[in-house]
Amino acid sequence: MAVALLPYNPQHYDSLPPVIQAGRNAEPSGAIDALSSVIGPIFVKHGVLNELGIILLHNHFELGASELLVQFGNAAVPWETSRNSSGLEHVLPAAWRFVDDGLAPYEFIYAKNHQTAVPILTQERHSGFLKDLRAVLEERALLSVLGLCLLENKDIAAPAMFEVESGRSTITVDVDINPQKEDWFIHVIWQFGTSASKFVRLS
Repeated sequence: MAVALLPYNPQHYDSLPPVIQAGRNAEPSGAIDALSSVIGPIFVKHGVLNELGIILLHNHFELGASELLVQFGNAAVPWETSRNSSGLEHVLPAAWRFVDDGLAPYEFIYAKNHQTAVPILTQERHSGFLKDLRAVLEERALLSVLGLCLLENKDIAAPAMFEVESGRSTITVDVDINPQKEDWFIHVIWQFGTSASKFVRLS
């Protein structure tokens, strides 16, 4: 059965754990081992290595019922849709989680004037991939731990990216260091076939 692509529901964002709790949940869940052993090969099989990655399911701060978390370049901020509907046609899903009914978006990107084309997730192109990914996440009891995200066109030589929370916003920057386990960072995005990654820095 095909995985349905669902509209946004604030509950799908609100019910995610804060990033520090998500990080604590990841290691005992077996998520890290599953990334290379069974999840990565699905991305290779379906040829989506350069479009999509895996995200550690987490939220950053509270959103109102009519707000979306939208990334503009290197920053992500709440967008109050009830007062500011102009431009919403350029707001596209950028992170999803599997729920009972299908695949639900919970973070977005503002794609107008984006330097490169933003990949669009569609049933026509990604149905087999989504079915296979959901099956392995369900089999490994990882549906509440890992989700799916758009990539930011990172190449294999790119440094890691760090996301820092500041009030009700996040800022992402390139930092040419390699975080170690003892550092105050949580790995939140994995891109297969490259060394590029994304971490959240804990303050």
